[in-house]
Parts: sequence; C-alpha cells; structure tokens
Amino acid sequence: MHFYFIFPRFKLLSGAERLVLRLGTQLAVMEHCVTVLCHQMHSSCRPLVAQSSGLDIIETGRTLDRFSNRYLNAPFDYFSSVSLLHHITDPDGVCVFFGPSLPALVWLRYLSRHKNRCLYFCYEPPRFIYRDRAEILRKTGWASLFLRPGFVLYSVLDRAFVKVPERVLTQGSFGRSEIEKVYGRAATIIPHGSDFGYSDRPPRESFTVLTVNYLHPRKRIDLFVRTVRRLLDMGLAVRGVVAGDGPERRALEELTLTLGLTGFIRFTGFVGDALLPALYFEADAYLHTAKLESFGLSVLDALASGLPVVSVNEGGPTEMIVDRSIGYLAPALPDDLAERLLILAGDPSLRSTMGRAASAAVRERYTWKAGAEALVESVTSLRV
Repeated sequence: MHFYFIFPRFKLLSGAERLVLRLGTQLAVMEHCVTVLCHQMHSSCRPLVAQSSGLDIIETGRTLDRFSNRYLNAPFDYFSSVSLLHHITDPDGVCVFFGPSLPALVWLRYLSRHKNRCLYFCYEPPRFIYRDRAEILRKTGWASLFLRPGFVLYSVLDRAFVKVPERVLTQGSFGRSEIEKVYGRAATIIPHGSDFGYSDRPPRESFTVLTVNYLHPRKRIDLFVRTVRRLLDMGLAVRGVVAGDGPERRALEELTLTLGLTGFIRFTGFVGDALLPALYFEADAYLHTAKLESFGLSVLDALASGLPVVSVNEGGPTEMIVDRSIGYLAPALPDDLAERLLILAGDPSLRSTMGRAASAAVRERYTWKAGAEALVESVTSLRV
C-alpha cells in the first residue's frame, strides 16, 4: 500500500511532527510505501528524519511566512497545501491529510482529477472557533464586530470540509469525543507511540518537577509556576524545570521573578529529541497543567520514562493516567497539585513503583506499531 502524508509545514519538533515521521517510518518497516509531502521542515526535525529510514520526503522549499505574526501566516499553511497535490502520482495511493491541509483534501476530492482514498487526521476541532470563540471576541472589543462573521464562516466551512474524508482519525478517546460532539462524525483512534524508555533514578537532595510544553496560554504554565511556589511554602526543597519556548515565555519569567522563584525555576528553551531523555532522567516527577489537552504527548513520554505524573483532571491525560497507580489526577489548583507532588516527594519508593508501572503501561498500550496497524486497518476496512 502506498501512503501519502500531506503536512504543509514541519515546525519546531513537537507531537504533530513526531507523529507524521514516526508513523510513516513504522509503515515503511511494515513494507508499505510512504511519501511525505511538505513545503518547509524546521531544522529541529532533521535528526528525526535521519532516523526515519524508508520515507520518501518531498520538500518544496516554498516560503510560507509573509508576516511576523504567526496567526497572520496561518492561512498560507492552509491554502498552500493545495499545491502539494501534484506530487501525488499513484492513483491507488492513500492520502492522509494532517492539520492545516484540510482545504487540500477537499480540493483533491472535488476539484482535481485524483480519485485517491482520503483520510483526515484531526488532533481536535479548532479551539479558537469552537471552544475559545467567546473569550477571543470579548478580548478584541470593537474589532469583534468584524471578526464575528469570519468566525461564523470559518465554522461553517470547517464542518463542511470535515464531512469530505472517508474516515477521520485522531489520537485518543478525548479527541474522539470532541470530534463527535462538534462534527457528528465517528473517529478512529490511531495510537501514539513514545520514543522513551524506563530509567532508574538515584536519590537526590532536592525534588525536581518537570514540564515540557510549548509556552502558550492554554498550557497554563503559570499554574506550574504557582504550584512550585506553593511547594516551597510547604517547606519542600524543590526546583522546577520548564522545557520549551513560545509567546508566553517572557510573561512566565516575569511571574517567576514576582513570586520570588529566581533560582528555583529554570527555563531551558526548546530542547531537541537528543537531549530530552536526559531531561526526563533528571526529574523526579512530571507536572501537567494544560487546559483540556487533546492528548498529551509529553505526558506519554514522561510515563514511558518512568516518571510519575501529576496532572490536572481534564482532557486526554485522564485516559493515560490511572489515579494513584501511575500518577495523580487533581483539580487545576496550586494547592491540590502541590499536595499530590508532596506525597511523591516524601516517598522515593512510591515514585519508583509508580514509575515502573507507568513505563510498563505505555509499552503495552502505546506503540508506533499499534498506530500503524490501526491506520492500515482503517484503510482496508473501507475497501470491504
């Protein structure tokens, strides 16, 4: 079987980029042909590409950034995907469209000569349209008069476009429920894998709490910062590590200074795959604070590495974490999160037991092989 993966822009290596490359590599291992079509690939993705044998990667080099503001550039990601379609030369190939390539899927089905099978991988319905619209309009003041019709049009087109693919794919149960709620369509779960493995951690003088995230408001890293402050107030010798970069970094650093946490929280900036295992190894627990995360790749990686995870009790991580077995689920409040972390800090044996159980659970349930097999099955079942 020949798969085409259409993904216009590989940005800083994160969950979506890793999914495309790892899933494609596993399909190639299973002796399927895989062609990845894109315009740009960030340098942080190159090392993973070098490890991804068997992939045919076509990168056009087309410039997508026309403005300094990434939101203004977003339409170029969406509509530039159409020009990738002329690289689809196998009429029997299966086209899997990721993220902002949805307009290209519609074009291929209705406005081109291609008759390929089309699947759409939807991480979640666009938040700014369905979940955050009211808040965005409130914050924009008078400009909302002009934005509101655009939001309405976008939602109408988005719902119409998602009806086009023969199958919708997603990563987990929470994403599937959101897709069914917004689009009224069933979605097939394609399991995500993790590239990390278990490591024993030696006793340490201080307790290290880690988060790995894109620093965006919906990741609520301010909640991470306030939880570390609460742990210090409880008398715990703790340090926090925030790995990742993004538009919120300066505000978070200012909050850290305001709360007197200089020297207690370290901002590493973006960390590539080669250095991430060491970062997980140096931590004693992982704290997840994001608002209604559709899946939670960093949570999966933390569990695979043998880290007990304390997570807000919402979104995709709730299907990965068995409360009090491999981690804790708690309300999104500093006191509640700190209380669970304090339990872990005071019991190294519990951390080790939870960490081993977490890593074993990931190896059993979340593998790239399982994801590739689910994708192949989702295609073959269409042909019955």
